[in-house]
Amino acid sequence: MLYTLEATTPLEQIFVKAFQDNLYAGEFYQQLSQSTLFILSESSTEAPEAGEGAMAIGITQWYVPLEDGSDHPFTPIFTSQTAVDKAIELMKSEGTAHHGVMTLDAETLFQVLLQSGSDMALNPNSNMSKSLDAHEVRLMLSSQLELVEHRGALSLFGNIEPHEYPHFAQLKALLANYKAVEKAYLLESSRLDFIRSTSDHALSLVIQLPAENSEDINRIRGDVKLLERQLGQDSWPIKVHHLHGDSVEPIATFCQAKSVPFYSRSLLSSIKGWFK
Repeated sequence: MLYTLEATTPLEQIFVKAFQDNLYAGEFYQQLSQSTLFILSESSTEAPEAGEGAMAIGITQWYVPLEDGSDHPFTPIFTSQTAVDKAIELMKSEGTAHHGVMTLDAETLFQVLLQSGSDMALNPNSNMSKSLDAHEVRLMLSSQLELVEHRGALSLFGNIEPHEYPHFAQLKALLANYKAVEKAYLLESSRLDFIRSTSDHALSLVIQLPAENSEDINRIRGDVKLLERQLGQDSWPIKVHHLHGDSVEPIATFCQAKSVPFYSRSLLSSIKGWFK
């Protein structure tokens, strides 16, 4: 830590609370996604391809030295004018040049940085610093973000759309082999350590079937593992959860209240089953 910030805005006040208690993280993400944020800009150049008089403005990146001697870039983002002013003071004291400051609404800024693949950090080098990764930001921008205590840890859950996962058809075909499966939900999930960002990124396949058919869950898990091997290392891991009538786990509540099943056994399938 090289400089100290006081929480002078609603965003920074909930930021401090989330540092002290992860349960405030959901409120923090909501506040962050609706805020105006500050970034450092580099010198501008003309961009005639974008129209007459248009300018291209670069976003300043900072660098973290790695153990192998290389430097890893990230984009510093600031939560208030005070925060960016203190960062500029630090840069000046170190003889580092800067060209200007820009403000952008959070959604626009994060979409740009997600598309560029840039790592991000809020108020780096301060007592109010936090890294942000792509999974965390994408879930934050989702209207269905939910913070869930699951199996002793806090996790972020959000719906995943068909265009975001190219293997919906394979999963549906797999589930169609099990007559007892009533519905299935597919969620993006990440384990949350608020200060250190997120980890354990995975797809959560939440399957609704009667408790008396619970042995099918183990078979489905085996089929899912086989599918993962077929898809290769580039595919996200898939965690299988059993949702049944008396489920009281928070993930079950989230699915039933806020998520839409990506797989449902159709009436036609049921009718066909009667004649087999």
